[in-house]
Amino acid sequence: MEIVNTPNEVINTAASALNFFDLVYSKVEIVKSKKLTQQNYLRAYYFEVINNLELLNAINIAKFRTIDVSSLLFQKFISKLDTQIGATILFSEDIDTGSNLYKLLKTKGKFENKNKMISVYQKGKEVNCSGKILYENILQALSFTVVKIEVLRRLSTLDFEEKEYLHKILLEKRIINIKERSVMIKTVMDQFDGIQELSR
Repeated sequence: MEIVNTPNEVINTAASALNFFDLVYSKVEIVKSKKLTQQNYLRAYYFEVINNLELLNAINIAKFRTIDVSSLLFQKFISKLDTQIGATILFSEDIDTGSNLYKLLKTKGKFENKNKMISVYQKGKEVNCSGKILYENILQALSFTVVKIEVLRRLSTLDFEEKEYLHKILLEKRIINIKERSVMIKTVMDQFDGIQELSR
């Protein structure tokens, strides 16, 4: 059966996309108004990653195997993961490609595919990774985690009718991907000057 989008549905979809970016940019503007130095951006992002990891380490991720993306339980969980500093680094024109911060973010790290659930992008598509060890730079892992968290936050608010059109959302797998990349980011950043002294 062919699905025909009515003008109202098209408008609602466009408005939803704009609301998503408005939300991300509002987070960016709040951080930018603080006029942080690049070293402070680095430290703030490090603490954002640590705070997210504290939550991810405290939960039994396997329990999400049977949880629905729009359940109240998942909405509460995903709302506690923060992306404000990460989004600012991605979208701020203050951090240019020639900056020291940008150079640090190009540092590569490795993480393991212990659960065989790690996803990577190949030719624009998300696919399961078959390798045991993966390498990404911090900027790649940062963009992955920010986008995945924000999209999951958005999906968690879908109503019953909207949810009918979704593919199956494997929350356990998605959370593992966010966690493993966050662990890698922290591990690499632990070696940076200005972070090494306060890493734990």
